[in-house]
Amino acid sequence: MLILPRRWVWVSMIERKIWSSSAVSLSMVFVRITCCHFAA
Repeated sequence: MLILPRRWVWVSMIERKIWSSSAVSLSMVFVRITCCHFAA
């Protein structure tokens, strides 16, 4: 039976949050660039 340490679980959760937040920020930047491009 394999038992994962609690720290590893926390690290994976934090990594997932960081990845999701970075993806959201990247998409927002992309939307802003396209909006500015079409508005200009």
